[in-house]
Amino acid sequence: MTKIVRLLITILLLVLIVLGQVKVFKNNSGSYKSPYFPKRYQELKRIYGESQYVLTMPKHVIPDEFVYSYAATEYLRGKNPVLLNAEQPPFGKYLIGVSQNVFNNDRIVSYIFNIGCLTVLFILGLIVLKDGLVSLLVVYLFSLEKLFMVQAIYAPLLDNIQLFFILMSFIFFILARKKLIYLIFSMITLGLVMSTKFYLTGVLIVISWLLSTIFTHRERIISSMTRIAASSIFVVLTMMLVYFPIFMHGDNLVRFLGVQKWMYSFHLSKFNFQPDKFFSLVLFNKWHNPGSGGANFSVDWQITWPLVFINSLVILLLRRKSLSKDWNMIPIAFWVVVYSLSIVNSNVVPRYLIPILPFWYIMLGFSIKKLMNRLLT
Repeated sequence: MTKIVRLLITILLLVLIVLGQVKVFKNNSGSYKSPYFPKRYQELKRIYGESQYVLTMPKHVIPDEFVYSYAATEYLRGKNPVLLNAEQPPFGKYLIGVSQNVFNNDRIVSYIFNIGCLTVLFILGLIVLKDGLVSLLVVYLFSLEKLFMVQAIYAPLLDNIQLFFILMSFIFFILARKKLIYLIFSMITLGLVMSTKFYLTGVLIVISWLLSTIFTHRERIISSMTRIAASSIFVVLTMMLVYFPIFMHGDNLVRFLGVQKWMYSFHLSKFNFQPDKFFSLVLFNKWHNPGSGGANFSVDWQITWPLVFINSLVILLLRRKSLSKDWNMIPIAFWVVVYSLSIVNSNVVPRYLIPILPFWYIMLGFSIKKLMNRLLT
């Protein structure tokens, strides 16, 4: 492929990505421009007070985005985060609250973070795949995912905010191989991952990092593991800083740890080893909704799901030698394995795939790059 052809394809992909995000903004401009204060806030406050979160016989069953918006306002007005929507950490809601006060809108923040996710996914692709064209193709294909796009439509949600910091943490972790200072940044962003949604995702990231370190640093395993263990203090410090308002309300470290324990107990009910639910959702679009008890079809499902999943499976099972030669791909591969095993043990819902979906696309980019190299040599 000549340089001119690569340049033209690169420009085309970039234009398509930009146009796609412009279309999302245009189609939802009413939501992004509608004022939050005072009407929407008062409406959310009333609905929340009549919802399942307050009443045993609620007048309204409200979705997550309503709760996050209302909680965000209350947090920035001084409400103790452990007293409202404590089942999810507060950092993402702080950002929603900032959006409410800066833009007088609670939904535009989700659009901003969608753009941010695409940007950092491209950077991660460049680092891992070392090919700008393939990285841009990965970003373009992921930008077409309905599961990703709805994050900017049914806003504000926390999944794309967390995804942004997941991608950032992997960027810093991979860069830390050459510059140790990046390990600290990776732990700080990991702390933000664990402070945005239930911290189990962050624990799974740590496991994948430890496994990749063991795999790639066998000769100096002790020193490498010691560095990770020592730098993990920045995860704890970041989480405590996010929860600083609870200390301002007179709570102490025991209370902080108690909240984390309660959060674990709350989410524990979602774990149930039924791998058929994961495979039926990803491969056949049969979603076993825990609420209805039956099988539904996900409107976010695309034929790309089984394709990128099977591609990742093939790489992990049949192309391990090729994969093991590329150090930057190893943390990605272990993350795909670790997160997939965890989600198999849960009552999977489509949104649980958001932390792994872009990494499946990076694995697809890995296959595309190998194929291009074969065809062009």
